[in-house]
Amino acid sequence: MPGLRGFRALSGEDGAEAGDAGRSLLLIRDRDGRPRGLGFVVDRQGTVLTAHEAVADLDRIVLHLSGGPTLVTGPEHVEPLPGHGLALLRTDPAVGLPVPPLPLAGPSGAGAGEGLLVPVPVRGEGRADGRTVLLRCGLAAVTGAVYPQADRFHPIGGVLLLDVPSAADAAAVPAGAPVLDAVSGAVGAVS
Repeated sequence: MPGLRGFRALSGEDGAEAGDAGRSLLLIRDRDGRPRGLGFVVDRQGTVLTAHEAVADLDRIVLHLSGGPTLVTGPEHVEPLPGHGLALLRTDPAVGLPVPPLPLAGPSGAGAGEGLLVPVPVRGEGRADGRTVLLRCGLAAVTGAVYPQADRFHPIGGVLLLDVPSAADAAAVPAGAPVLDAVSGAVGAVS
């Protein structure tokens, strides 16, 4: 699949193991090591895009790169965008994250009808083991949603409702996972 930087093509119809598919993803954990979600680099300065819920209310954010470095940062490096259900994490360009940024789709978003890909962690012995599979999803609908944050509620439009197949080893789709256009490889949405 040309254009999917950091992701290998699927070897199966519904999402076979993608080997190093997770090398462009960052696992987000709290200071006690509990998983909070995924993020991915969006520019050469090392800005990470994720779901707001993955970093909300954390005093320390631990970013793990599969097979690579761990970066610890604080809330002062988070630009919350709760009205969109997203957050940006500013990393130190001097430290650098050794992954290329994922391309972002234009205003039209993810390609309807062409199929979407969502990276999902593989469970090994009941927990995520660092491997990732790409699941081919269909677009069921575009709708609205409400994102709750503390004592506020943020209405969000243009939410993609995905038809995500189940895979025997795959965990649930984590917050902050990129939703990739299957043709261009561009990120059209964030879970």
